[in-house]
Amino acid sequence: MADTGQKMSRAQLTAMVVGDMAGAAFVVASADISLFHFLIHRGVKQAAFINTIVTFANVIPFVVVIVILEHRPVLSSSSA
Repeated sequence: MADTGQKMSRAQLTAMVVGDMAGAAFVVASADISLFHFLIHRGVKQAAFINTIVTFANVIPFVVVIVILEHRPVLSSSSA
């Protein structure tokens, strides 16, 4: 701050400090939002991949049971 021979009032000094803090807060908040967005985006992509694997893991036993039942010999019981 240049020395102009004027004294700053307490309100002016507070406004200047808060103004500087607001700029720093804006930069930090922007960085945080960008970081959170990246982490969430990455997590969603990983979650989608894991969800696909789990879905196939759940469907495969059903397919195996259907194939086994399809090729099982039919037992005929005549009780007449």
